[in-house]
Amino acid sequence: PHSKLKGILLGVSAVITALSVILHLTVDFSPVVIGIACGVATVLAGNEIFLKGIKSATKLKLDETTLLTVAVIAAFCLGEFTEAALVTILFCFGELLEDIAVSRSKKNIETLAQIRPDKAILIENGKEVEVPAENVKIGSTILVRPYERIPVDGTIVQGNSSIDTSAITGESVPVDGAKGTEVMSGMQNGEGVIKVVTTKTAENS
Repeated sequence: PHSKLKGILLGVSAVITALSVILHLTVDFSPVVIGIACGVATVLAGNEIFLKGIKSATKLKLDETTLLTVAVIAAFCLGEFTEAALVTILFCFGELLEDIAVSRSKKNIETLAQIRPDKAILIENGKEVEVPAENVKIGSTILVRPYERIPVDGTIVQGNSSIDTSAITGESVPVDGAKGTEVMSGMQNGEGVIKVVTTKTAENS
């Protein structure tokens, strides 16, 4: 919802700025009117950025929001109204794309977390014991049967199989899994039985 609101405000700002430029080029419009229109567009698009810039300036921190705020104020003082609005719109458009990318990344991570097994087959004293994946300690040996997903990051110490890494890397072709191959939680084992020594806990996998 927040990104949608930012997108709407950005669109309105772009329309106002475009109309201002067209009127400025085609009609002998008063610079004051152009300045007010571009000022409204600039505030609508960059209100959050300017607030961050002002807060950073009060803390004596120099970042991109502070620089943008100073640049926009300077442009208005020099009468470069449309330039100030365009710079603000372009900057905020970049911020919006970044927000969308981060949101998609979070969803992808949540999807990966859902496919990760919550159980692991732990090998203790030669016996197979099913335990919660979160209880598997680093250095433990786990058994992964054919077509099961690997519950914890580790290294294959026994067995050969093909490993489907598409859920993690996006690679559609399975990789060969043999002794010494590093595997990650969420990858799917192929047709062979493998034993894996864990290198991370489930929480950090």
